Amino acid sequence: MAERPSNPAGTPPSPRNEAPGDDVRPRRDGEASIGGTESAHAAAQAEDLDKVRGAVVGSADMARNVWVLFLSFGTYLAIAVGSVTHRQLLFEEPIRLPLLNVELPLVAFFLVAPLLFLIFHIYLLMHLKLMSDKVQHYNEVVRELGLDRITEDHLRLQLPDFMFVQYLAEPSEGWKSLMHWLLVLVAWLTVIAGPVILLLVIQLQFLPYHDVVITWIQRVIIFIDIILLWWFWLRIAAERRQARAPTLERALIGLSFVIGAVISVGLIGFSFLIAVSPNEYLYGNWVNQNIQTKSKKPFLFRPIKQRPT
Repeated sequence: MAERPSNPAGTPPSPRNEAPGDDVRPRRDGEASIGGTESAHAAAQAEDLDKVRGAVVGSADMARNVWVLFLSFGTYLAIAVGSVTHRQLLFEEPIRLPLLNVELPLVAFFLVAPLLFLIFHIYLLMHLKLMSDKVQHYNEVVRELGLDRITEDHLRLQLPDFMFVQYLAEPSEGWKSLMHWLLVLVAWLTVIAGPVILLLVIQLQFLPYHDVVITWIQRVIIFIDIILLWWFWLRIAAERRQARAPTLERALIGLSFVIGAVISVGLIGFSFLIAVSPNEYLYGNWVNQNIQTKSKKPFLFRPIKQRPT
């Protein structure tokens, strides 16, 4: 009896252990690797996030150190300037620096001190700008992960607690808290208003000496500092104002910029038109004359009419 062939011609072999009707279609290459591709992409994003976080931490540490040194230098300079009396200006006595106990020439001090302070201020603003760029990159990487808001806020809270970092990368609802506005206040006082006021105090303290050239140098320093403040700060706050800040906070930030512009114009006007000495051409401007007319005694200071030779 002839043996039947196990696989007749035209009949495809059936796989073993497969029930009739089962889908035995082989998996495509793309379908087989989609899970591995997603895992690799997630791992790459996590690694990128860690690198960006490390860059933010390093930049924040450097900016914090520069900020502390800037505050220390500004405080020391304010003490040194505040200790200058009209007698020292009248007799051109040297200035003895606190703590260091070193004497410096009076005129040279009021010329060099504001210039060094301006350079230090620019150096601080540069570090804050570099740090804000890294924080902005970190925010972009976090948004690209496609996480929910709570998880994003948790990732942002892992950044350093340096106040400028927390302002730029704080949780989405953080602007409603008191801590947010305290951070804004401290930043505004130590980086924006405080330095300009200190430069203006230096000008006022030296004004009775009646040196027109140095007074004009001090005015130019104040003007440059205010212009650079606007240039840097508009770029530092741009990312939060345009991308992450809620509508109400953006409106408040816009209002603060308007108020800041008015104050800036007022400070420049005070330095150029009001803080003037009688031997300057600007002393006869309409603003100063109007103030002098309404004031019963000399405004700002009593002029030194004659300096001993």
